[in-house]
Amino acid sequence: MDIETTFPLRYFINLGRRQDRRVETEIALEDAGITAERFPAVDARFVKKTRGYESAGRYALALSQRLVLRTASLKKADAVLILEDDVVFHPRLLEKLAEIELPDDWGIFYLGCAHQRRPWPAGKGLVRTPYALDTHAFAVRAPYYRMVMAALSRHSGEEFAHPKASDWYLANLHAEIPTYACYPNLAWQAVAESDLAGGTYSNYTATGEQVSAKGETVGLQGELWGAKRWQPWTRPELAEEAPANDDEKVIPITGFPATVSPAAEPPIRIDPKLGLLFLTRGDVNQPEIWQEFTAQAGDEIRVFSHPKDPDAAGQGFLAGTA
Repeated sequence: MDIETTFPLRYFINLGRRQDRRVETEIALEDAGITAERFPAVDARFVKKTRGYESAGRYALALSQRLVLRTASLKKADAVLILEDDVVFHPRLLEKLAEIELPDDWGIFYLGCAHQRRPWPAGKGLVRTPYALDTHAFAVRAPYYRMVMAALSRHSGEEFAHPKASDWYLANLHAEIPTYACYPNLAWQAVAESDLAGGTYSNYTATGEQVSAKGETVGLQGELWGAKRWQPWTRPELAEEAPANDDEKVIPITGFPATVSPAAEPPIRIDPKLGLLFLTRGDVNQPEIWQEFTAQAGDEIRVFSHPKDPDAAGQGFLAGTA
């Protein structure tokens, strides 16, 4: 897997007031050999409604993730890699990724996560996960942008048996969207001061092992080494049809539905309260400021433009608004 080919868009989410984290993330990206663009995060201090999330910070993060996905959709990118600014990378990240073959049916992919239910081997260094948490390093493929955005667009009145946070809402999609993860983790959360938790913590050890639900991954490394061939997304009724070969050990993954058709994805509810029309020569000045301003309104704002030079506005803040 080549990271730039597989994920043509790569962003790291960062608050404007956390320049310390921006610098640390840019250094970590350079050391890992990855290029990624900063995406201004929604500041929880300006969030007036939590829309059913457990805190303003949780909603601000979810809104930032949705804005990244919307940007990827407007740019018509095949996939987007979303990083948080407290991410830590494996020292041999690109070398390890080069050994991984991501299946063609993938919809969500984690460079690292905390498995809450036992995953299945899906290839060298790769597992199929039915339920995993954390969003410090994950990717989404284009056919599933709208489905993921809809899942993150929670509103007051909906009740769930789990914490109301974006990583839990994403975990609910793993039984519907083919979701894979690197194992062992190739990216994890640093031990750092968290704006969400209001303290210093991490869900991972210094080497990237998950701290919670550790029993779900006991012996998993041995299973990955022991399997020579994998058949992800094998339906139970087809398991008996797998070719018998003493030289190959086939591990079918059962109990999951066939790949969701993009046509079956639920539409995104659009109910804008404010419309902005820009009459410009090209893109706006200070696009990051406008992006942060509109991010605070979320779905309650729509942006339109009538640029004199459409080509000059095709890649910036006004992209897709003409």
